[in-house]
Amino acid sequence: MAVLRSFVGISLDMTIARQIDSALEPIKAADQQQSIRWVPIRNWHVTLAFLGDQTEEQLALLPDYLATSLFDTDEMNIRLSRIDMFPDAHSRIVAAWVAATPELNLLHQRVHQAVDSLGMITDDTQAFLPHITLGRIKKDRSAIIASQTLSHEFRVKHISVFQSQRTHQGSIYTTLASVSLETSFR
Repeated sequence: MAVLRSFVGISLDMTIARQIDSALEPIKAADQQQSIRWVPIRNWHVTLAFLGDQTEEQLALLPDYLATSLFDTDEMNIRLSRIDMFPDAHSRIVAAWVAATPELNLLHQRVHQAVDSLGMITDDTQAFLPHITLGRIKKDRSAIIASQTLSHEFRVKHISVFQSQRTHQGSIYTTLASVSLETSFR
């Protein structure tokens, strides 16, 4: 029985990813000491539930549980608010912050309901702080990031279950399944 490190999240389309990357240019240029290890654009996402190690069998069942839990959840717009450091004093994460709307919070809750109803045990007990991890400050370095306002918005039409494989060059994320959200005609 194979075990896969996994999570449920929202992918970014390349248009919004390029806009974020453009906004990062002054921060990258100011990092003369190369104190920040930047996450590859292909790995940018908003995590809804970190699942940790799960069996392939459970992960194969998860899309159906998600579809049931999200059956009346409409597509939604997500707004990015700023690039800044993670608020935890011990954190070394540079992030693009996502506005925590009632719709996004409900999506997060319903994803967790699906995960719980499947009986998956996770370590995902922290408060939901929607963000996109853009970079990590190296352990032997320090960096100060000046907060930068973002006003980008994108449409969420589906969520995905991802496998996360750790390598020496960084993590590789593979989409295992996607679940569509309803298109609202209201």
